[in-house]
Amino acid sequence: MTDRIDLPPRVILGIDASLRHTGLVVIDMKNRKVLVSETVRLEYIRKGKKLTPKQCFAKIAGNIFELAREYSHILTHVAIEDIFMNPNQRSGAMSLFASHGIGIGVSAITLGIDSDEIDERLTIIPPKSIKKIVSGSGNADKHGVEVGVLAWLKKRGFTGIDLLTSRGDNDEFDACATAISSLYYKQGEK
Repeated sequence: MTDRIDLPPRVILGIDASLRHTGLVVIDMKNRKVLVSETVRLEYIRKGKKLTPKQCFAKIAGNIFELAREYSHILTHVAIEDIFMNPNQRSGAMSLFASHGIGIGVSAITLGIDSDEIDERLTIIPPKSIKKIVSGSGNADKHGVEVGVLAWLKKRGFTGIDLLTSRGDNDEFDACATAISSLYYKQGEK
């Protein structure tokens, strides 16, 4: 049985930013459809060398820009998972901050979100809040998030779920969880 509760007329670009695997999802809440699900994978070797962080940032920015531009006529909101770092992860901190900033900057510029509307149209959500919203537990693992996202989408009769499940990519599920969470999360909550 589907839950036909009204959803806001939002088309959300969900972003799970990282240096090597950035998940991107475009989800239409009003029409209940997952439109795009992809991961920017940057672990490949080119000419025998691993990509540098600058090359990764350029690729991430390019992919976000192209996706935001392609859907700019319908995108209304952007939701980005906030940065989480264990105390022992300091070495990659700057790269993570940079890829996160790229997601915010490129999507805001491409969609023409100005400073007066940034708080209304761009949501940054802590990982624990995302996990709690979609799975019921702020400590859910990747599988728990995936199960929660699929249950939420199916309960509400969404189409396009196969875009998420065909590859089973955790980064895409995280991006979708971020988009879903933006409906419930209030800025400033922990």
